[in-house]
Amino acid sequence: MCGGEDVNMKKSRGRASLFVFLLMAAAGILYGVRQQYLTVTDERGTVVYLRPVKLGERYTVRFIHSVARRPVDEIYEIAPGCSILRETVYDMMGAGLPTEPLDGQTFTVEDGAYHIRGFHLRLPAVTYRISKVVADHTLCVGKDEFRLKQWVFAPGKPLTFTVHEGNLCELLKFKCRSML
Repeated sequence: MCGGEDVNMKKSRGRASLFVFLLMAAAGILYGVRQQYLTVTDERGTVVYLRPVKLGERYTVRFIHSVARRPVDEIYEIAPGCSILRETVYDMMGAGLPTEPLDGQTFTVEDGAYHIRGFHLRLPAVTYRISKVVADHTLCVGKDEFRLKQWVFAPGKPLTFTVHEGNLCELLKFKCRSML
């Protein structure tokens, strides 16, 4: 009988060691794997959107121009710790819309749309004040589109876009909170 107890204790210790190892490996993955995130926060600092992104990936904020009443796309590129404004696109000339490029920029017409490229404007944070009626701000990232007014409580409230490095635990926490 004594020999049987010894074997069972060894098996229990082996299982406990395996469990501890797997737990540490999972924690290492959750906390150790770093990646870039595009984050949108509301005026209270609450994260309303979080998405893993790759350096060089682009996202667009589309809105209806307040004077011209036509859609405008502002296209940003993900860089370490910031968004870089790369391009604006609109479909007609009008008051408040650029008509010529600045130094270092190009102005082209493609498929009936006006493109200004070459901004290279590095922004640690991009803030939009969200109108619930006219502007109809939309975030386009990958194949997904999100109407930004769903994330504000009153017209004119800000949403701020940032890029930062984080771990998988941050994403998991956001996903769990979003499900509540």
